[in-house]
Amino acid sequence: MNFAFQIIRLGSNNKRCQFYTIVKADDELTEAVKFLNNKQNQNSSDFNRLLSRQKNIKNRHGARINYFKPEGTQKDLVYALHAGAKKRGYLQINRLRWYCIRLSERCVIFGNGGVKEVGKTQEDDHLNEKESDMRWVDRCLEEAFKAGDIGEDADGNLHGIMDFNEEVIEKYGLQ
Repeated sequence: MNFAFQIIRLGSNNKRCQFYTIVKADDELTEAVKFLNNKQNQNSSDFNRLLSRQKNIKNRHGARINYFKPEGTQKDLVYALHAGAKKRGYLQINRLRWYCIRLSERCVIFGNGGVKEVGKTQEDDHLNEKESDMRWVDRCLEEAFKAGDIGEDADGNLHGIMDFNEEVIEKYGLQ
């Protein structure tokens, strides 16, 4: 589903990794705030570990690839931040998914997500929608980077176009 959105800084200037989120046109809350305020997410046994991992990313380690699970296609940068090793036997069980775009070790754009209770994301309408939302944002960002309309500095700060309104989306031929 295509939609207009803005990229908003999430928090202040961080030490190792800058965080951003999106707010859809006509929404009051950012997708990250919706994720964090969701009671089902808060009640997940993974929630506090996920927040701890996020804190470590911003202040200590940066967005190391092993903190993320690929969720999109091989052509995009869509991932899910996972809570870390919660082991059952030899398998890692992490049901809470926080979809994001990992631009680099210094910059992550968070979307929304939720608790995965099904085998495949496509079997859960909510999770499928939130993952698809981030694929759409990734497509828009890819075009903006190609056009030189947005960039990332050495500290992970984004500069340039942050408002992907209908006119901008049309400019990139993504309607």
